Amino acid sequence: MKLHVRISILDIISFLVSLVFVLIYMWTDHWMLNNVIAISFSIHAIEMLFLGNFQVGMLLLSLLFFYDIFFVFGTDIMLTVAKGIKAPIKILFA
Repeated sequence: MKLHVRISILDIISFLVSLVFVLIYMWTDHWMLNNVIAISFSIHAIEMLFLGNFQVGMLLLSLLFFYDIFFVFGTDIMLTVAKGIKAPIKILFA
């Protein structure tokens, strides 16, 4: 099985810029770099999401609404994540 991958100069430049951001974040642990990385992850995830029709999108948003209510008000998982994990998975305010 052969795998053909095309890498452009823009891909390499983007990788190097993101690598610099991540390395600086790992070194300084600054909240603003954390937010840049977290927002980049969010935008990339939204770009990869494909909804076939309106009903699928409505079902997804409805289920996410109830999921969020359960984990915010029903358990202490959100509080544990917000206080205990030091990773660019959440937006921080100084």
